Amino acid sequence: MAMRLFRVFCYLVVALLASCSEETLVAIAPPAVERQPILLRVAGVEVSTEEEQVRAANADLQNAKFAVGTEIGVYVIHEDAYNAVAPLPHNTFYATDMSRAMGGVFAETSQYAYNNVRALITSNGTLMFPDGDELYYPTNSDERVAIFAYAPYRRDMPTPLNFFFSGALFQVATNQNSNAAHLASDFCLGKVGTDGLVRSNQAEEIRFSHQFTRIDVTVAFPAMQQLACDSVRVEIGGVVTGYNVLPTQFFLDRENMFTSESGRDLSQGTSVVAATLPGPSAGQLLRGPVELKCCAIVCPDYLRATPTVFTVTRTRRNGQPLLDNQRTYTDAGQAPYASGSSVAYRLEW
Repeated sequence: MAMRLFRVFCYLVVALLASCSEETLVAIAPPAVERQPILLRVAGVEVSTEEEQVRAANADLQNAKFAVGTEIGVYVIHEDAYNAVAPLPHNTFYATDMSRAMGGVFAETSQYAYNNVRALITSNGTLMFPDGDELYYPTNSDERVAIFAYAPYRRDMPTPLNFFFSGALFQVATNQNSNAAHLASDFCLGKVGTDGLVRSNQAEEIRFSHQFTRIDVTVAFPAMQQLACDSVRVEIGGVVTGYNVLPTQFFLDRENMFTSESGRDLSQGTSVVAATLPGPSAGQLLRGPVELKCCAIVCPDYLRATPTVFTVTRTRRNGQPLLDNQRTYTDAGQAPYASGSSVAYRLEW
């Protein structure tokens, strides 16, 4: 009898322990982790309306302004992935760059990456994500990220790793007579922070810089009767119209980013139309002198192996042909077309 009571007591103890275990497992369920959003705004620019951005006949093309609604592309990568591909001062990569990036580190953090997220610049410089994307920092509070961006946005951009190692081809419009073509050619790169890595509960600033070169052209006519035409077309030849950009060099040395011959792309030719400017109306009194101004964006050229040729063409007047309707001007100088700079020319008719 005593043995039977002991067995019943043991069964009750085991049942009670099992019940406690089940309650304990429920009680120690991990708490939900609050995700920290990445807040971004565009810095170092004066945000303008599109009306202020009319550039077809405006020499102030690289005027440190972004039109409200400008689309940019944003990349965010984990600090381990960034360190795996970040360049050293002698413009090479860490010894473990490829093995880490293609294997361990980049693979481990590949679940954390934001690739070419489309964003719009608002009137106060903050970013709006029209596709519903939200950017968050990694879960662990001690993990940082690298953030970089470019403008104008395009959908066919590579992943961060391919962008860093292989680059991306950017081309200027070969006919920049319209405001939209100017804006599409004005390639900019930006990054957050000075050392490339950030984590903050405040809005971080993306600082952009112009990467291509602006050529300003002034065509001076000594008397208005020489402008008796329907329009004046200005074409610039002997320039680089496309380049394969490697952002790793942008983080280190912007000038080195455009000195490689292999980076040039001339598949769409070597000339751009800066503008087709309207002439005076048919009944306008012709008096002079007069100056016409325009500009164009080209890729940087530090070698200047090919002379720059300007072709100025006057079109017909009221359907009638013109004599002396075209002139060319050649600049065989060696001054480089530096990244982010402007070069001015004055052409006397």
